[in-house]
Amino acid sequence: MDYWGVEPVLESPYWDVESNFTGAEREESLSCNDQFYMDINLLDHEDEQIEGIYSLRDGLQLDDLLRSVHEQTLTKTTITATLSDMCIPSRYCQSIADRILWDAKSLFAEAGHKALNMTVDVNVYDMEEESDADVEAESDSDMEEEDMMGEAKFEPASKLSIEKLERVRVEEASTMCAICVEEIVVGSEEIRTPCSHVYQGDCIVKWLEQSRFCPQCRYAMPAAAEDEAGRLRISREKF
Repeated sequence: MDYWGVEPVLESPYWDVESNFTGAEREESLSCNDQFYMDINLLDHEDEQIEGIYSLRDGLQLDDLLRSVHEQTLTKTTITATLSDMCIPSRYCQSIADRILWDAKSLFAEAGHKALNMTVDVNVYDMEEESDADVEAESDSDMEEEDMMGEAKFEPASKLSIEKLERVRVEEASTMCAICVEEIVVGSEEIRTPCSHVYQGDCIVKWLEQSRFCPQCRYAMPAAAEDEAGRLRISREKF
């Protein structure tokens, strides 16, 4: 199992992940083209549910389980985005997603590749025992995160940069749009960002009108404010 990569370690001792296999096994083994399903619960240190159960039914591909947990895949992107939606701090989402994927691979192997429906409990423990230094460091990190998230969510890309996005003809089957998590039709004309990710045209345009960051790799498109600055500069030069 070395090809899975190094077993991931959670970045904070105050978070824990427990995954379990659910559902009946099939008679035949699953193929790499099949999907698996996952329910994620967020629990506090007393095992009380903090959020409602998040059920993932799309975007989880079994062929991703044959890759290293540290490789960026559609499955990993889907899980990470869901953890973020559950208000888990973004600095922890990546390592928690790695842990969940590692557990999924283990459960998949134990089931003889015949089934994989899983439930995941993400626990956050009481953090009162943290030292003052840890609390201060967490506070500074939270502020930085809020700044980054605020920028990511509320600073749109410039209209000019959106208009100049490259349009490409999709030639490969099984190309997925990471925003709507739907398969892109072969032969359709879609949009490729400067970081080489392909999305359905309507999806990426709507995304960039809200956030200038690529949803997969965080590549930063020119900000809308830069368009305004350019117009003001040209206006001053005319006079």
